[in-house]
Amino acid sequence: MNPTLGEILRPVSADLECVEETIRARLDSAAERLGELARRCLGGAAKRIRPALALLSGEAAQAAPAAGDGARIPFAASAELIHLATLAHDDVIDDAAVRRGAATLNAAWGNSVAVLYGDYLLARAFELLSERCGAELLTAMVRVTREVCEGELRQLRRRYDISMRAAEYRETVTMKTASLFAACCRLGALTAGAPAPLAERLGQFGIGFGIGFQIADDCADIAGTDTAKDRFKDIAGGRVTLPLIRALETLRGEHRERLAFCFREGNVASSRREIILSGALETSVREAEKALGDAASLLVPLPDSPARRALRGLAGFVAARARDCLAAG
Repeated sequence: MNPTLGEILRPVSADLECVEETIRARLDSAAERLGELARRCLGGAAKRIRPALALLSGEAAQAAPAAGDGARIPFAASAELIHLATLAHDDVIDDAAVRRGAATLNAAWGNSVAVLYGDYLLARAFELLSERCGAELLTAMVRVTREVCEGELRQLRRRYDISMRAAEYRETVTMKTASLFAACCRLGALTAGAPAPLAERLGQFGIGFGIGFQIADDCADIAGTDTAKDRFKDIAGGRVTLPLIRALETLRGEHRERLAFCFREGNVASSRREIILSGALETSVREAEKALGDAASLLVPLPDSPARRALRGLAGFVAARARDCLAAG
């Protein structure tokens, strides 16, 4: 049986509790609406993978828990706040109604409140970085946030564009998803005093992990395996993901024309059927596994430690999530 996420993250469970306390303290407000929004935002089954990567990378880089460094927890908390802000904005863009098994901010309070609260989360993240982590980390995370936004804009520009190729998809995914994972790993290692070459290696792990994570997420949307949020939103929203790209590459003649037409028309059921029958879902799952496996191989030179094993375990956890799509599909 595969280990649970809680079992994998056990080496940093105490630190993750500190991260959670830091986030809650930062979002605590006497203003009634802000308090309600914070409770909604922090509720549900949050995985906290990004702060976990930051903490684990710091420990794996030195094969022992970091001691006496005041930036580790605030940095990990700021990374999660940035992620939460992107979720608030994404849900508005996607007109999503459910996130982590609960109503999204936009579904509960409307788009205007959701956008403004996303901005508020970003402000709180950068405030925390400025106060507790220093100018270098603040600048790095501002740049990463810019890259995430640029990646999202690229994706929006290519909606319904079936001419997109896999290489373009990977470039977009690297910007909008993997860049934040990479920053968590690289900068998390630096906050623990890791040498630059080792931090860069962990950053490359974060890139591969992030690409595999996004492919797995795209596969889950096609398979309908993630019931904690709106299903089939990629096809419905005209988002060109790897399973669609691989299906269009594989199909010929009438079947390809049917898929292209159904996708442009937002016909979710027919689009899913063509993608699954083409074998593209399985192909995409294998690509997710490869990206995650290649990422895990970058950890080999690191000294053995509970943290390094946890990083490998996270890659395996996401790969297993991707494989689950095949049973459902």
